[in-house]
Amino acid sequence: MKKRILNDDLVINAALEIASKSGFKDVTITKVAKTLDIQPQSMYRYAENSDDLRGKAMAKSLQNLLAYLYQHLMGETGQTALKKLAMIIVFGNQDQQLINDLGLLSEYREHPAVAEAFQGLYSLITQLLKSSIENENDLRRATQLLIDLVLGENISVHSQSAGNLQTIKEDFETNLDRVLALIMG
Repeated sequence: MKKRILNDDLVINAALEIASKSGFKDVTITKVAKTLDIQPQSMYRYAENSDDLRGKAMAKSLQNLLAYLYQHLMGETGQTALKKLAMIIVFGNQDQQLINDLGLLSEYREHPAVAEAFQGLYSLITQLLKSSIENENDLRRATQLLIDLVLGENISVHSQSAGNLQTIKEDFETNLDRVLALIMG
């Protein structure tokens, strides 16, 4: 076996590679160790167990998504920015491989790194809504509604094995326009 210099980034990137091919449920200490050509015992420096490793990989994926969103929403505001954000999260983009397992967010939401990364997404949506909604309670509710809509549609789109993607996109965009018109007045 080769001597390797490991660090958190190498371990998490290997986990993300596995997740992108077969989903986060397939990320395990053993599989990541095999990918890195190391003994599984070496992995315990970087993760307590497979669940912790999946949580760290999910958090990194969310951080990557958030960085991508900030980059692609620069200069956009209000409804236009929210619509673009929603379409990217639900359907991805040609130059960005997004995680398909956003349904696992609920399972890993208590993981500290995932909670922090998710808070970044929540804050971005809140920031985009602030220009149209002044009342704090309405702002909180509108943010939660959009997160629920976008994550729910992401799960739905990626769990369907058949269907016309163009029709699904058009239907989602119509529904999104309706929701944004309702909450942004």
